Amino acid sequence: ELEVSEEEEGKEEEKEEVVEGGTWDCSVCTLQNDVENTECNVCGAQKPENAKITAAGVDPKEAQKAREKEARAKKAILREFQRTLRFLSGGEMTFYDAEPLLKTVGSNLALMYPAEQQNDTKEFMDKLLEHLEVELSGTTNPDLVSTTFGATIAKVKTRQHDKKHISRNPEYQSTYTMTLIVEGHDSVESALKANFEPDIHEVDDEEDTDEAGKPVKYKFEYRTLFAELPSVLCIQLNRFSYDYGRGVPIKHNHRIEIPEVLDMQQYSEVGRGAVYKLKGMLIHMGATASSGHYYSIIKSRPADGEDPDSGAWLKFDDNRVSELKADEIDEECFGGEYVGQQKDTYGNLRHVTREKGWNAYLVFYELDSATAPPPLTKEEREASKGEGGEPEKKDGEEEGEDDDEEEAPIGPDEAVAVLEAQAEQVQTANEKLWRRALLYQPATLDLFRKLIAVKLFAAKKAIGPVLMTPELARSLVRTGFALYERAVLHCEDVAASESDLRAWTTVLVSLFSNDPQSALAFLEAISAATKGEEGEATAAAVAAAGPNGWEPSELIRRAVLQKGAMRNVTEVRDSAITLITGVAKGLAEVNMINEGPGFSQMVKRLLDAVEVVVQDADVLDGYMCLFLELAKSPALRPKLLSCDVAAYLAHIYLANLSPAPEYTGDDAAAIASGEPLPKLPANTRKSIAAMYSHPLHNYKILLQALSAVLRSATPTEVFAAMPPLSRRLLNEARLLTRLVDKDPLAGLKTIVPEPPTPEEEEAMLLAEGWQKHAAQTGKIFWSHKRRKDTSTWERPKPRKHTVNELEDLSLKAAAPSDLLLVSLALMDPSMAGSVCDALVQGVERSYPNSRVLEHKLTVLKLLLQCDGDEHHEGRVQRVAEQLNAQIGKLREGEAIEVRALKNHQKCSRMEVLVKAVQELQDTIPAFVLIFPKGTLDWFLPWIEEFKPAMRVTLDDLQGKWTNSQHQDITIEGDQCTFADGNPVQISPYDTATYSTYSVPGWVLSQDHSHPNTVRCGLACESSCSAQRADFRRPGW
Repeated sequence: ELEVSEEEEGKEEEKEEVVEGGTWDCSVCTLQNDVENTECNVCGAQKPENAKITAAGVDPKEAQKAREKEARAKKAILREFQRTLRFLSGGEMTFYDAEPLLKTVGSNLALMYPAEQQNDTKEFMDKLLEHLEVELSGTTNPDLVSTTFGATIAKVKTRQHDKKHISRNPEYQSTYTMTLIVEGHDSVESALKANFEPDIHEVDDEEDTDEAGKPVKYKFEYRTLFAELPSVLCIQLNRFSYDYGRGVPIKHNHRIEIPEVLDMQQYSEVGRGAVYKLKGMLIHMGATASSGHYYSIIKSRPADGEDPDSGAWLKFDDNRVSELKADEIDEECFGGEYVGQQKDTYGNLRHVTREKGWNAYLVFYELDSATAPPPLTKEEREASKGEGGEPEKKDGEEEGEDDDEEEAPIGPDEAVAVLEAQAEQVQTANEKLWRRALLYQPATLDLFRKLIAVKLFAAKKAIGPVLMTPELARSLVRTGFALYERAVLHCEDVAASESDLRAWTTVLVSLFSNDPQSALAFLEAISAATKGEEGEATAAAVAAAGPNGWEPSELIRRAVLQKGAMRNVTEVRDSAITLITGVAKGLAEVNMINEGPGFSQMVKRLLDAVEVVVQDADVLDGYMCLFLELAKSPALRPKLLSCDVAAYLAHIYLANLSPAPEYTGDDAAAIASGEPLPKLPANTRKSIAAMYSHPLHNYKILLQALSAVLRSATPTEVFAAMPPLSRRLLNEARLLTRLVDKDPLAGLKTIVPEPPTPEEEEAMLLAEGWQKHAAQTGKIFWSHKRRKDTSTWERPKPRKHTVNELEDLSLKAAAPSDLLLVSLALMDPSMAGSVCDALVQGVERSYPNSRVLEHKLTVLKLLLQCDGDEHHEGRVQRVAEQLNAQIGKLREGEAIEVRALKNHQKCSRMEVLVKAVQELQDTIPAFVLIFPKGTLDWFLPWIEEFKPAMRVTLDDLQGKWTNSQHQDITIEGDQCTFADGNPVQISPYDTATYSTYSVPGWVLSQDHSHPNTVRCGLACESSCSAQRADFRRPGW
């Protein structure tokens, strides 16, 4: 709403000319560095993006003067700062977005980080005020900054033994903030006293000599005092320091009391002191010095005639403003410690003491006018200069050097024009705000929806759905969609309500179903380009189409993909996807989906945007959700297949590993674009520590969408209708290997179980160990028989299903065709051979007793159980041959890759292959005919020959152990005693590839243990690192 004109925007985006050679000034230590350096040679600070470059051969002082002269002429920050303050004072919005100010500041100030990111507020304030002071010259208030924040200080020298005043040296330079070192202090007064503590030096006294005529040495006090106090005193509580031992910045979060009234008499010259009253604080919320969040606490000004100290304390946190009570200031600003609660592994609450990460960083005091001394007169200033000599020259000034000619002040007409332009902007924003406020109300929008629905119902009842006039249908569609796109999706109360959005979507789908021509135009409009030559051509075509034409809509970009949004709103995304899918389904039901370019053009535009979409995980989620909902309709799947959607989805899944960009031949180009698929970046992003790579997207929705696109009662027909590129890419070994290793259950739909009844819930609680008791008063309370101090009057909630349990439930309810690997194998014999080979090789690479192995075997069994086609026996034969070949290769041990394996690796691979054979023999009758039972009798003697010895024996386990939660266990003989005092039996635990020990529910991992540290895993998943317990010797 506050956009600048295109001309002004173009001026802001003008790039500076590249300067060959030169220097830039570090914003931290002020050192001049060569222009080629990306960081400071002294402090290591990064070179700012907008660093001011001084050309080679130019005096830096002259360059600084030129920059100041340019700033005085442009007054960019001053004008934008005025505009911001005018919006804050005259705007009727609840908050003002300062993005224009940040852009202006970022392009004119040399900050360490971009203005939109978090900079140090003290540094930001100093640079901002310094620049404003430069730009204010030539205006009617040139000294506004210096008279508000500036202070005059005097350095005084006093003889200690007789307190004789020796000299006074005033310094006429503005200090916008006063920095106090707070480490080791508990209050602002204590830090102030230490800051103004005099320095004592023993030096020669020129006024007093001994008998030999030499100056006598005396101790002198050197103090810095205020000669003239500022109107606003800003104090920086420097809580940040650097730990040179660890090489990291640290923050001191200890308690520092901040007085509401501050007396500066003792820190000022005689007669120049005054009293200050607290008016505001800037709070840094963050436990460390390298991250956090800023917000402000400000005391409001009372109305005229009221007590000056009666203002309320207000908390300004981004776009939220709340009132604080006087007794809450301590909690919000002083820092210190607080007592919090923390749950241990068993869910018990513990009270822990933590540091408050939120505390005051900048404190603002305002001068009490009743105690303020009169300002220094011109004569007093000249007299004070005479005591200590002329003040120090500013940087860049030489003796006898005259200042540049002062610029003429801004004329009254120009000043009035600027103020009127700013006032007009505020008035325009207020008018837009009220128009939006009146329209963006749930009651108003609900009224419009009901009026449209009533009109639609009345038209159907009176005329009939087939005979509804085109003009009436078109009018209702246009009105309904305009309200939905421009008002409903922007109203926070409606956009956050699933029921309200569902009601709007239902009405809109009904409207489009009565006007198929508008539905076709709608699909074409939401896929139309809006920028560039293509956008101009689309706009011209729309204008030529007359009343039936639709303006290009950004519904997909703004509502579905939500590209550029500060936060994603899933309700808005799901509503827009439901609308688009409902319109497409309605056209398919009346056999009009192929009329016009609407649907095909929408799919093509979506596929063309794949390079942009994959760069943002949230955008990709909306992208995949749209394809998933479209693919759920059997009538739309053929259209999606014909546009190579399956190839694009597989290409996104493989990311930089996809071979499609290097394809050549007739099957290398995509149907939608006519060109090979583009190269995509890797699906990783660097962490803050730059040590690990985390996936950008988990692709769960993508794989569900790909499985839905390929789902059919006759998979062979899907394969026949598939374009050549999709056939080639889906049969790639890279794709199948990645699916088998990373996502063997790709396409599985998660099932959420129904909530239990009260009777079922009580039975679940009893099974988990909860007991119900009746108190003497008859009131029921609960306790857990295996946990201490867990009695509660409230009925506990049963344990929620874990992710693995939900996965198992979904797998039991799934049909074989729901799994992507099974669907691919049933399409064609060549695909079946590739999938079977990938599954057998994936089984061989798996770790024994792992969950991934169970998933691979489950998919393999489901595939071989599909016996409704003529290729069933061929698939079983292929799997049996592959398993037999891999087992024979391991048993013979002559192959190069087998000879490189260690004994435990051979045993592990042999165990998983034998386990696969045994499970297939038990579940697939046709497999037994090819691979009869009893052919693996040699397995146990072979495994005994290669089985590795135990690394940790029972003798090594004797004694005391503890874990990271300080839970102790004691092992004596074959008995293991936990913290609850109940001993359990330690039993030998043998598998085909290793031997170890177990207690009920847990198995000792020999691979990850040694006599001083041991790791235990769940009995069913001893290798699972996500569910394990590590114990070690105390003190190890």
